[in-house]
Amino acid sequence: MCLARSMVGNSDVTVAGTSWIVVELAGRATSEPRPQLTFGEGGRVGGSTGVNRLGGRYAVADGVLTVTDTVMTRMAGPPDAMDQEQRLLEVLGEPRQLTAGEGELILGGPAADAPAPDESAPDGSAPDGSAPVEPAPEQPIAAAARLAPAPAPAPDPTSAPAPAL
Repeated sequence: MCLARSMVGNSDVTVAGTSWIVVELAGRATSEPRPQLTFGEGGRVGGSTGVNRLGGRYAVADGVLTVTDTVMTRMAGPPDAMDQEQRLLEVLGEPRQLTAGEGELILGGPAADAPAPDESAPDGSAPDGSAPVEPAPEQPIAAAARLAPAPAPAPDPTSAPAPAL
């Protein structure tokens, strides 16, 4: 799944204060109405599955997004939309590797599948001082979901102050 704005290739991805449209789930493009997620400043996440509204809490630590305490309305929708909703809930139900790309956020495989951190010394030697450790080739993260930035909402003309008379 792809979702957030941040520093490209950095594990310090910041999603607070951003809104995203889920454009892909498990390698399949999402259909209208597309799921949307908004990450609040206080660790709250909200949005839509395309059929139902959802909310909960989120945290990002060490490049892993975790969504917890999820609540959701329970309306029925067309079979394709309900399948899409189920795929989104499966993705959000597990901690996921989080990577920001050019204008997109990617939720990768479950965090348990994340590669172990490189424990070699700065000179490339192993922690015990033995021969240099060859870095593992960078593997692309399989996207469980891809997100694109949501457009800013249009201003509400009814909330504009009345002109002075």
